[in-house]
Amino acid sequence: MYTYQKLILPGLTEIANIASSFRMRNVIRYCEDTVIQKNIYFDVLGDPFQAAIILNMERLIKHLLIHVDNYEFLKGVIKRCEIEKMSKETKKAFIAKFLSIP
Repeated sequence: MYTYQKLILPGLTEIANIASSFRMRNVIRYCEDTVIQKNIYFDVLGDPFQAAIILNMERLIKHLLIHVDNYEFLKGVIKRCEIEKMSKETKKAFIAKFLSIP
């Protein structure tokens, strides 16, 4: 399980959403780095995985997957998030995590 502080930086959610709508990849990347470095809980839709998939934050997804340690939680994440919306790299990260859980 991942343990993050439930802290949202002021405006970070709005900035990431606007940057995504205008396809400003460098701004999304900056928001992603901020979330990872400050170890905050990035909450757009109530689920950090779903938010990272929608905003295409592949590094954040990999960072969140590090803290997942059971199949049931991982299956729940995949059921909540639409597989069709995932990028190839995100799908690879989920498969790698499935295979690495003992």
